[in-house]
Amino acid sequence: MVSIPDLYILFENFLRPFYHLWFIPAFISWVFLTWLGVKLSGNRAILMVAGALISFVFYILSVKPDLYIRLPYINGIINTVVHTFRPQFYVFFLLGNFIRENARQMNSPMEYVVLFLLGALKLYLFIHPNQLLSGLAFFLFNFFLIRVILKAASGNYIPNSSSLEWLGRNSLGIYLWHVLPIIICKMTITTENLFLFYLASFTFELLFIAAYALIAKHQFIKRFVFGMS
Repeated sequence: MVSIPDLYILFENFLRPFYHLWFIPAFISWVFLTWLGVKLSGNRAILMVAGALISFVFYILSVKPDLYIRLPYINGIINTVVHTFRPQFYVFFLLGNFIRENARQMNSPMEYVVLFLLGALKLYLFIHPNQLLSGLAFFLFNFFLIRVILKAASGNYIPNSSSLEWLGRNSLGIYLWHVLPIIICKMTITTENLFLFYLASFTFELLFIAAYALIAKHQFIKRFVFGMS
């Protein structure tokens, strides 16, 4: 029998998931928002515009918490929405669905060039931050990245690769546990020297994937530790 305290704990963990597990409540909220939008309008163009506005507003709130942090009651609600349901990413969910259903042509060389230039811009802004440009690059880079990948996948333009297939089959287990090397690096190396921190994190992630490939061969661990059947 489930008690009221048990339900409260479940609700609390849903609203404040551990670290990177925000994707569970976020995904559920995106599906619900899309279903509601289709029911209310049925027009995908209107839904895309509404999704873009939602993402834009909450992106600003996510990078500018001082806009709401002093507002009593409201600050807690906005903070929970921003960090748990991540509506700032909602437009990418809509884009993925839209492009998947309409991607019929091969990517043009210009799309790859634009994606490369936007990636270079993001790398530059990581070293030399600019909040306005970072926000613009964030949306544009992810738009073109989703577009290029989904068009290539929908048209079967990606060559067969056993390594990519393995990553796809094991992506959930890797995602659930990939933060462990990062946490270890934060506790041991710290973030005082960012270059050393990222270098160590990258190295530890490679070691983690190698260890995962060995450990995941055991069905009990694969199922009950990595959450895969």
